[in-house]
Amino acid sequence: MGRRKTRSRQKKQPEWELDDEHRMLGCLDCHIESGTTDRAELEETIRQYLEDVKKKRFSLAQIDARLQQLQDIASSRQKRRQSIFAKGSQVLKNIAPWDNKTIREYKEGVRDHVIATIIHSGGRNLRDTPQRMQREHSKGSTPAMPTPNKRKYGSTTQRPTEMGERHRKRLGRSRATGLQPEVLKEEPSSTRTISLIPSHDQTVPDSDDSASSDDQRLLSGVTVEVVQVPSCQSVADAGGPAKTTMEEAPELLQKDHEALQPRLQAKLHEVSIMHVRTAQELQAVRAQYEEAAETVISLKRALSEADQRRGNELKKMRNSAFFAGLTTHTPFGPSEADIRNNHTLQLLTLNKIDEYLLSLLHRSSGLWLDHGVRLKSFLTDLNQLGMEVALCALTTAALCEWVFADNFESDATGPSLLLDMYQHHISMADGRLALRNLDLAARSSFFQSEDYRQIQIPCRAGALARRFVDAVAPLFTASDTPPLGTPSLDSENGQELHDELVDIFIAALGLKATLVASSDRVIILLPRPGSKFDPAWMQAESKEGLQMPKVTQERSHVRVCTLPGILAYNESDAEPRDYRFQLSDSPENKSNMHILHKAVVVI
Repeated sequence: MGRRKTRSRQKKQPEWELDDEHRMLGCLDCHIESGTTDRAELEETIRQYLEDVKKKRFSLAQIDARLQQLQDIASSRQKRRQSIFAKGSQVLKNIAPWDNKTIREYKEGVRDHVIATIIHSGGRNLRDTPQRMQREHSKGSTPAMPTPNKRKYGSTTQRPTEMGERHRKRLGRSRATGLQPEVLKEEPSSTRTISLIPSHDQTVPDSDDSASSDDQRLLSGVTVEVVQVPSCQSVADAGGPAKTTMEEAPELLQKDHEALQPRLQAKLHEVSIMHVRTAQELQAVRAQYEEAAETVISLKRALSEADQRRGNELKKMRNSAFFAGLTTHTPFGPSEADIRNNHTLQLLTLNKIDEYLLSLLHRSSGLWLDHGVRLKSFLTDLNQLGMEVALCALTTAALCEWVFADNFESDATGPSLLLDMYQHHISMADGRLALRNLDLAARSSFFQSEDYRQIQIPCRAGALARRFVDAVAPLFTASDTPPLGTPSLDSENGQELHDELVDIFIAALGLKATLVASSDRVIILLPRPGSKFDPAWMQAESKEGLQMPKVTQERSHVRVCTLPGILAYNESDAEPRDYRFQLSDSPENKSNMHILHKAVVVI
């Protein structure tokens, strides 16, 4: 009869899931942190952990292959290659789909699992006491023989030891003679101390090898005093011919109990004192911990405030660097909405009664009306003053309205918010040295540049002059031979007027650029024509730009102010402390004022 061929059934290998990988990485991190570096030992630990927790029996080859795949993925994402058996899950940090938070949770679970395993194995060892061993050996039972299945798979059973055989022989002899077996040698005091936990040079029979050394060290110092009650036979031997009956045994036990009471009370008292002392020490340690916790909280708060202050200082430094360079292509500067919402242009403030251009024309031309302003009466009065006075008044009004009241950079080739941003930084920043450095940077990089002075300002001045000539053209006749007393504006006169206006607007734009580059807040003073010239308010110059010192020594009549005078507060010190000035609400308030920039005045 032939042999029957048996086909071994191939076991199905478990498949990897994302949760299995998270648990594997958590177990790997836990044992790497505990000091395990051997690769084979780590893989065996992972295999055992997954089998205990997930009930999946992965082979060592599967675990090794999966760890190698994770190592390859991490190497492709990082510049510097790091071993997964040295760094653990850190090599997969910030790489999807692995979650570092889940791995840390499983890492704590692995630690709890290891602790539970140690405690469970230690509990089995504690149950193997000498008394239990004596009871097991006293039964006299022989271990069962191994079954055929166990022989098939090669498992063997341990035979009784030689010490167990000798113990059973002594037990049999004692039963035959009726004497009590001698387990240990009795001391004269009939009491002995038995240590529940063996010392380092002793072993507990049949104990589990998986018990940890930490549990043995924890319980090695604990001893229990056990009172050995003498048997009737031992009492008879000790007392000679006197014998103890069964009725006297309870009395002896009672006497022994009463004799042990003082010792037990003293021991209990010592334990109570130790408990109170330990509670006091624990309370002191807890108070120190709470104090340290409050200190840590205050230090964290102080560090947070210091970081916030450093952030603010860094922001100010970036803004200073941004405005000193006068460039708008940096993300550290304020936005256009912030400038328009938070900053109010305060370079110019006119008198409160001069809110409209019509009243400005009245004040420039010397017409002061007590009851409002009417356009018809104003034109009639303007015609009576003459063409020269009318042109001077219109020029002054145009300068104030077109140059000093508007942002003339809005139509230039440069960025429209350049001056507003500079003024915003001047008004917000603190520090004399920083502001002076910003002024120097602004003058050298923009306001004193050749492109700005030679190209942008003349182009803007020419456009304003052409606009002014077109505005006053209806006041002149277009014929070359006008009637007697009627002014004409032919091509030659128009070009001459245009050239003079270009020079006036160039000077005005240059003056405004100088004012913007400084940190002084200014107001416009329009002296009334016909009023006395006050050298404390203005410095007179001729049309050619020559100073007139003789005029400043005496009060002279002002014919018309071609360029407005610039006023500001003057502090008592030779140099201003904070490099700032305040404004005067009205030009009549002349206390502590001086001229910052010269005004071109026609005398």
